[in-house]
Amino acid sequence: LNYEAYYCRSIAYQSKGENNLALADLAKAILIHPNYDAFIQRGQILQKQNKFLLSINDFSKAIEFKKSEESYALRSYSFIMLKEYEKALFDLDSAIIFSPKNSKLLFDRAALKIALDKNREAISDVNAGMVFDKKSSTAYINRGLAYKNIGKKDSAIVDIGGEAMSYKELLLGYASAVGLRRTLLPVPLFSPKLSSYWLTL
Repeated sequence: LNYEAYYCRSIAYQSKGENNLALADLAKAILIHPNYDAFIQRGQILQKQNKFLLSINDFSKAIEFKKSEESYALRSYSFIMLKEYEKALFDLDSAIIFSPKNSKLLFDRAALKIALDKNREAISDVNAGMVFDKKSSTAYINRGLAYKNIGKKDSAIVDIGGEAMSYKELLLGYASAVGLRRTLLPVPLFSPKLSSYWLTL
């Protein structure tokens, strides 16, 4: 088989949830023709399998072929899951350079900055993201948390609401409303990207 055959078959395996077979084909494809797309595909599978160090290695190789919003954003999420926040921040900064109007990236960077105790910068990122998307519940929650962290309790109440509700309760309430059965797993920080993975499993 040639590169195209292995690569295409790996996509077919992924569509059926046979990720180990997909990884085997991608390994063969990469031996024949290492390139951006193959490393991105393999990195995403490894990420889904919680093999974050291996995924970072593949995303880094993808970046050597092509610097892009996608490659930096994907690598940032693996760094986040390993709690390597400074490295994740570098990658989100790089991704946003390619896509400065991407609200999800701005909201994710805000969540990361809260984890790094950069609350005022986090508020700025949320405000910038809300220019393009005013409906993200996690954005309001994160901005409210950032306001709380800098002592602006009134602003925090406006964003989060007067009735106390945890992020866990918010996510479980949404899942219940749309008929999803989900189990929560702890993650290092709140972000639209990570939450969307959970809701779409």
